[in-house]
Amino acid sequence: DTDLRRVTRSVWEGYGDLPPGERVTERGPVLSNPAWTPWKTVTDGVIRSPAFEYMQFRLEMLEPGAVVRQLVFEYTDRPLAQVLEAEISPAIVEAAEETNFVLSLGIQRLSDADLTESGFRQIQIDTPAEIGAVDSVRVNDRNVPYKAKIGQGTGLNVRLWQRATPGRGFLQVFFRGRVFVDGTRFDVRALDTRYTDRGIDTVAQYASEGDVDARSPGTGLVVRLGSQRTSLIEVFGDTTPSVFTPNGDGINDVFTLEFGLLRLTQPAPVHFEIFDLAGRMVHRSVGGRATSGRSTRTWDGRAAAGTLVAPGLYMYRIVLKSDAETDSYQGIVAVAY
Repeated sequence: DTDLRRVTRSVWEGYGDLPPGERVTERGPVLSNPAWTPWKTVTDGVIRSPAFEYMQFRLEMLEPGAVVRQLVFEYTDRPLAQVLEAEISPAIVEAAEETNFVLSLGIQRLSDADLTESGFRQIQIDTPAEIGAVDSVRVNDRNVPYKAKIGQGTGLNVRLWQRATPGRGFLQVFFRGRVFVDGTRFDVRALDTRYTDRGIDTVAQYASEGDVDARSPGTGLVVRLGSQRTSLIEVFGDTTPSVFTPNGDGINDVFTLEFGLLRLTQPAPVHFEIFDLAGRMVHRSVGGRATSGRSTRTWDGRAAAGTLVAPGLYMYRIVLKSDAETDSYQGIVAVAY
């Protein structure tokens, strides 16, 4: 891995061996040639690529007077695995519906003559999708002990009890999750700790996309949405009228509405409104801007003036105002004392 976090933005070109007769000299940069990959933009400080011998990069200063005082490149000359490939299945899902996913990871050795890889004990799956639970982890189709940690909108981390090596080269993580945006990516990297002269270092290696499991279709790490729903709002749970009792006894005092926002490319304003049956607004909550994913809104049974509303039926409404359209969802809630 190459760390460019000290730089505001960088652009780099290709990797791999140079053609015979071409060398890096002090006279200037290595010129483009067909053996090199195209230019790519580094946005998070990590170059996701196979091993390379040479690298050419340039920096773009985004603000006047910017100064680069130091460049730090972190790399390892001993990979965790010579070949690390991954794929996610299924590749097409319904928006906001809980789906059973399988993340397959292939660990291979290119040559028995060079056994320099060390293996790993952790798998990090970085994704904006909502992860519900990890059900099992299998190595070569056999369940193995593991410990999973699920992040809030950041993916999950799986720690293995036994080291994964090319000799144990087929690993699968079975988990449940919800996807809210078309083209959601699941980036996979293996992590391990090594003892060096500086102490204990964490070494990471990203997996490339590949056809790891021949039994499942697809070879990628991107999940697409199936039927494109017309609504941008998906309400979770029972949609029958809810009843709550805001009498201050600490039991069922608040009405809670959980919903998902779908296919948003940027944050959008979300309003939560309460009306009586005559159409008069009694409560309005402006929750700021929200992105695709799960959201929650609550109502404590009070009107805008802070007084408790009379018992009866009320209508709630979620209004989402995106650049493309305005969408809404409404339902009935009952207040009782």
